[in-house]
Amino acid sequence: MKLSKLDNQLLGFITGLFAPLLGVFVYYKIIRLDMSFSMFVNLVKEMNLTSKVLSLGALANLIVFLIFISLKFDKFSRGIVIATFVYAVIILIFRFIV
Repeated sequence: MKLSKLDNQLLGFITGLFAPLLGVFVYYKIIRLDMSFSMFVNLVKEMNLTSKVLSLGALANLIVFLIFISLKFDKFSRGIVIATFVYAVIILIFRFIV
């Protein structure tokens, strides 16, 4: 498979939607709490930290974006940026509405 086939905006968007979820999981692993991931999610909800944790997770998009922009995958990178804007709206909703 040629690498140029990866330069796809839809693939970048899908990656941009899942990378922050992986970022949240990595954050959970780094802080090493003695609880399950589902308990961590419930604790984040109870402490009203959802928007802050999602913001940290969205930093994963920055890493993916920088990798693919350096590889000159402009369409893929554009998909990452669009997904990041979607996450920004979600974070604002959690921050000010929920």
